[in-house]
Amino acid sequence: MRRLWQCLACFVVLAIALAYATGGSSLGAAATGAPFKIGVILGVTGATGNLGQHELDGARLAAAAINATGGVDGHPLEIVFEDDAGVPDNAVNAFNHITGDPSVLAIFGSTLGTNTDAILPLAQRIGISVLAPNSTYDITHHGNPWVFRIAVPANIEVEALSALLKERKLTRIAILNSTDAYGSQGADLIAKEKGLTIVAHESFPLTASDVTVQLTKIRGANPQALILWGSAPLVGVALRNAAQLGMTMPAFSGLAADNPGNIKAAAGADTLSHWLVEGVLDAAHPLPRQQQGFAAIKGRYGYDPDVFAAVGWDVMFVLARAVAKAGPQPTRQGVQAAMTTISNFQGLAGVYTWTNAYRDGTGISSLIWLEVQGSTFARAL
Repeated sequence: MRRLWQCLACFVVLAIALAYATGGSSLGAAATGAPFKIGVILGVTGATGNLGQHELDGARLAAAAINATGGVDGHPLEIVFEDDAGVPDNAVNAFNHITGDPSVLAIFGSTLGTNTDAILPLAQRIGISVLAPNSTYDITHHGNPWVFRIAVPANIEVEALSALLKERKLTRIAILNSTDAYGSQGADLIAKEKGLTIVAHESFPLTASDVTVQLTKIRGANPQALILWGSAPLVGVALRNAAQLGMTMPAFSGLAADNPGNIKAAAGADTLSHWLVEGVLDAAHPLPRQQQGFAAIKGRYGYDPDVFAAVGWDVMFVLARAVAKAGPQPTRQGVQAAMTTISNFQGLAGVYTWTNAYRDGTGISSLIWLEVQGSTFARAL
């Protein structure tokens, strides 16, 4: 009986969330029409599998919410999913396979900016929108009219980081970044920030299981702060190794590190107590626009939503709105045009606006700083 009431409560939350996110426009009483298909390409296995799985969790739950309350004009959203395992060639193959079905209206993906970069030229060639869940800087700087970022861009992450470092008078810094597009481009942006002196700069591959060699070099440069720019569990590995080396300087990371996999990888390390990571959601105090989505994801999967689950949730509600605005017989071109008219969309991971000229979706107002409290993240500042 308790399980039954939990399920009923979850459906109530989902219904409220849908009404909140869509304003009720273009929503029917029953989703009985032919499905509107959305392609989803994520890395749910491989080095960043935990991140991709959370994105998929959010997307699937949001689609279920939409369909449970009537779909879009009576049509359910259908997710057509393929796992790219974090490999660019796999992402390309998945893209070609999914978009071979002309009824697929848009693409969500991929988990890694490197993989998203690999599919963007193909999306422009055939004319299909890609909702990119990546902070990776260059994704929206190719002049591609078919890409829409649904994450805080890396230059904004770096702006927030630089401001905090200078406020704390931490100007001699070391950078340790992953070698994928997110890590390398983020490190380049940090290195260009005025007022910061880079005393050491090392990198590590996505497959790294130990970065003691890189951190030993960094320790020798005696930085005031350590910047760990990468995703999970790689940042957690670096935090664990830094503790083993007795490194006590404060550490900072960007949005891609907002995942419990890092806390697990660094479990027990002293460095967790002086590490700050950028995020979009304080689990203990979700904003009004975040409460329904947070409750739905927490209730279904049992974990506090991170930025990855939150973005997966947001994508489906954004696309539901775009498909509805595209008319009773939506096309890929119609969805792309509708995306450029979405303004002030109140999502779980941010507040989004896209136009023909602006493709980054959200900005610095969506960011908060998180710290580790126990085994979870909580707002620090």
